[in-house]
Amino acid sequence: MITSSSRARAQHLLAATLWLSSVSAMAALNAQSAGIPSAEYAPRLDSGTRVSGIPAAEYAQRRAKLAATLPDGVLLALGADEPRVDYIAFFQLPVFRYLTGIVEPTAAMVMVVKDGRDAGSTLFVQRRDPVREVWSGRKLGPEGASAQFGTAARPHDELDATLDSLIGAGHALQVVGDVGVSSQRLTEHDQYLASVRQRHDSLQLTTANGKVAELRAYKSDAELALITRAAQLTVEAHTELARTIKPSAHEYEAQAMAEYVFRRGGAERTSFASIVGSGPNST
Repeated sequence: MITSSSRARAQHLLAATLWLSSVSAMAALNAQSAGIPSAEYAPRLDSGTRVSGIPAAEYAQRRAKLAATLPDGVLLALGADEPRVDYIAFFQLPVFRYLTGIVEPTAAMVMVVKDGRDAGSTLFVQRRDPVREVWSGRKLGPEGASAQFGTAARPHDELDATLDSLIGAGHALQVVGDVGVSSQRLTEHDQYLASVRQRHDSLQLTTANGKVAELRAYKSDAELALITRAAQLTVEAHTELARTIKPSAHEYEAQAMAEYVFRRGGAERTSFASIVGSGPNST
């Protein structure tokens, strides 16, 4: 028998879950699919139509728009590194993913800027290692990255030599990455740039994260399509929770159901750790 108190508990649980799951899904799908350069990739809609991912040409357009705002010199974009602890989930740094579409770890991009244009971009990615990839996931390798993104690509272990050559020719350096976040803690990107400075005492170095953030405020048709799909996923999660939640359900069960619907629909992850509260845990 369902009592009034247990019914109220279920209603509180449902309400708390729905609000938070809507936020999670809308950010999560965009975070994943916006990084897929192939127009053939997409989760399927109920109607059977497809929402395309971000084509490689759009990444090139983003880099061109960024170059138009930069002085002559070199732009270095740094991606997130491979997790050091076991094989925990990897998520690409958003600013790097926005410019390149690369979703694998330990990647970088060097773009030479001349007269407000992209005078040459090169991706730096890990070499293929089939034995390691069994555990860490398949990598593109330089050849695959070049073919998929339509730009030059080289092994990541050649990045330092390339930077040294460009900086040695007198080019100033602009950086996009996980830099300058805190004065109390140096990120891995901060530490890497410190090593570059040690090799080049007179280096002029500034960050371009703010300029990328300005570009990201304007959404393309492909991005809007992904946001629309994320909203549809949110509705699907709400519907599924309303149908399956029961007064005796636990909070973790509601969380699992919402996140299952997100992932089943193509979302890579929630945008933040799920918060589900009912009864004394609700707000």
